[in-house]
Amino acid sequence: MNETQWHTPTAPTSVDAVVVCAMPEEVKPFLELNDIALSGRELDPTNPDFCFGRARGWAMRTADFSALVVECGIGLANAAAASAMFLHLSGAGLLISAGSAGGLGKDIEVGDVVVSSLTRYGQVDATAFGYKPGQVPGEPEVFTSPQAIVSLAEKAGAKVGEVISNDTFVMSHNVNQFRDRFPAALATDMESAAHAQTALHFGARFVAIRGISDLCGPRADQENHLDAERVSAASAEVTQVVISAFATALEVARQAQCHNSENVSEDSPEKETK
Repeated sequence: MNETQWHTPTAPTSVDAVVVCAMPEEVKPFLELNDIALSGRELDPTNPDFCFGRARGWAMRTADFSALVVECGIGLANAAAASAMFLHLSGAGLLISAGSAGGLGKDIEVGDVVVSSLTRYGQVDATAFGYKPGQVPGEPEVFTSPQAIVSLAEKAGAKVGEVISNDTFVMSHNVNQFRDRFPAALATDMESAAHAQTALHFGARFVAIRGISDLCGPRADQENHLDAERVSAASAEVTQVVISAFATALEVARQAQCHNSENVSEDSPEKETK
């Protein structure tokens, strides 16, 4: 596959990033980040700005960045449809899969926030044709997140590691098959790999930032559980730091491009006219 060409708008777009969550309770903490003084309104979780198929979206602003917050619904198909639609509409250069996830790594605890160093499908199996476990034919073996963005999340308190996505819940009866197949995986969800694949084809940067609401396997009991809204608030705190830094870097890049363009224009000889 050809090297990814990252999308960096030369002119300001309407948003700096698209943040996609699966469920309403995951969206709520992100809407609460909205600066009412800047946006001129309070965002209502029951009244989205956009509705496209299953997906619902809200335009939010803070002092440091603007973003589209999207509720896509649970599952890989819903995730891919929503991320494709909102990346196309916004032209944003960053897509973040946020909200809650299950803890898969043995050292992961409820309440931790995990940022994806890489993302992959947990159940795809085309190994009979020479592909790696989790690799969709014609796609990369894994979807790697940019190190600079991962480092921002890590500095904000997230644990760095692999995130896998499945279309089945990982419970005590099946957790070992995923741990054996992907021993480095820290978390599992039902959307991030589809978001990552879509972002790749739109030339957008991608990262998953997920709060751990429960643990997969025998430790998944009532004492090891937090509600999705609470851990999504932790996800939102880290996500806010990442988008703020990304928006600042984009603005610096745009100004540098404009400056270079002006210098080239001044140094170019005037065209002769007949």
